[in-house]
Amino acid sequence: MSAAWLKSAPLCEPIRSLSSDRGAQDSKLAPRIVFVTRYLPFPSTSGDLIYSGQLALLLDQLAGHLVIVCAPRPDMAPHVAAAATPKRLRILPALQAGGGIARYPFRMSPKSAIGFDSSANRKFLREYLGVYEPDIVAIDHIGSSWALNPFIAHKQRSARKPRLFYLAHNEEFTTRISIALNAKSPSNMLHYLDALKIRVQERRLLRESSLLSCITNADRARYMQQISVPSMVLPPVYDREVVKCRTIASNMPRRVVVVSNFIWSAKLINLEAFLSRAAPKLLFHGIEIEIVGRMSAKHLKYFRRRFPSVKILGEVDEVEPFLANARLGLLIDQAGGGFKFTMLNYVYNRLPVVALSCALTDQDLRRFCAVSGNWDELADNVIHLIDDIDRLNALHESAYVGLDSFLSSSGFAGLRNFGEGTQTEAQRAWDGLLEMA
Repeated sequence: MSAAWLKSAPLCEPIRSLSSDRGAQDSKLAPRIVFVTRYLPFPSTSGDLIYSGQLALLLDQLAGHLVIVCAPRPDMAPHVAAAATPKRLRILPALQAGGGIARYPFRMSPKSAIGFDSSANRKFLREYLGVYEPDIVAIDHIGSSWALNPFIAHKQRSARKPRLFYLAHNEEFTTRISIALNAKSPSNMLHYLDALKIRVQERRLLRESSLLSCITNADRARYMQQISVPSMVLPPVYDREVVKCRTIASNMPRRVVVVSNFIWSAKLINLEAFLSRAAPKLLFHGIEIEIVGRMSAKHLKYFRRRFPSVKILGEVDEVEPFLANARLGLLIDQAGGGFKFTMLNYVYNRLPVVALSCALTDQDLRRFCAVSGNWDELADNVIHLIDDIDRLNALHESAYVGLDSFLSSSGFAGLRNFGEGTQTEAQRAWDGLLEMA
């Protein structure tokens, strides 16, 4: 790989001249980081892209020099993506994505990573790490687990012995098992196979990692049951406009809203289960239901035809107007787990939340919702709350105050203020990684 090629890479600032004798002090104070993710996370149009983008910006703040290695966005023109990307970030969109289905039976990469697990991508990353000589390689999401083999190959040859930082979006094995349990036969068998591949890859990532970040405490606890590794919890932050004050009134529509991204198969399983098992009871009691979020034209047509009494809107430009005209927001994920970005949308728009308990695996988050154990309980909670105006306003106020306080003291907040005041757990974990570098 030539230096000229690196300098001409689209969106990437020319790589400064590299010195093989960088001191240990440079590595600690200004570490050189390669952040490997799937697609360019800007603009952030879904939960996984939002979190990847936040992690990239956080590491850029902590790094002496950060390069984001990714694939170009397939859903938008390059100039649109470039305009939405913070100018200070160094982006190397050199990965090729797609065409991995034929490889899936023959490799251990899970479905979310197989489209990137090509010989061309592995060769590129291995050679790029050799040229760039990072102190830390950050692997973002299980979908980037294909990068583990190039990292190991580089580490074996490199005198610098870079450290691996695995940034988990979920404890993925449990997530995939929950999807398989709720999927129909025979597709559920493919989800079980994917869960097996994820278990193998997650254990390999944990064994090689010098630091692990998780999105919830529950996820970290599950990982620690497998392999003990230095870790931190980094719940996401809400970086959109916040509704400071809202009063739900009795003249508002008796309406609930479900906001999600229905491209992922697990989200479609959740939606169909909700509409089949809980929605009829709500409709019988005169409660309107709006479904807001991106889905394919085929699925949009299917759900509209099967559930004509439900307003299924598909993708919208802004979700906030729909939140402002509803009395309750619902979290209906019976498969998936993890941290729900939709909850941030609900709470920071002052919308009280009713959730399935399995939609929020972390006890810290359940405190801010009316939690339901099953579909009947969820429907009953909605029916009991929908006309209790005082209770609705009290719920969204307490959720806003509580969640904002929780996130303000989180790992993200601590690392953003790195070096100021008393060290947080996340700061100590990051310090430990720098000491290794």
